[in-house]
Amino acid sequence: MSSFLDTTGLTSRLAATIFQVFVASDTSSEQLNSLKRLHGMVPYFVLKGILRISNPMAMIRGVLDLFLARPFGGQSLLQRSVLPCVWRPVS
Repeated sequence: MSSFLDTTGLTSRLAATIFQVFVASDTSSEQLNSLKRLHGMVPYFVLKGILRISNPMAMIRGVLDLFLARPFGGQSLLQRSVLPCVWRPVS
């Protein structure tokens, strides 16, 4: 697998893209803060428990329930993570 990535040049393209987005661009600090905020919202412990299920349909249903559940009528985890990115002012 790694030899395939090296021969196609995918590794260097991916590294260049990550460098451009998170280091070289003018909005890199905002992008990095958005990524940190999104990373902080994901409940990895619960997600790990869901992914241990051996039945694929139950696993998919569990992940969808995790991200789409609306606790107490509020916003779902997916809404809380996507809306700040969408509603960010375009400059």
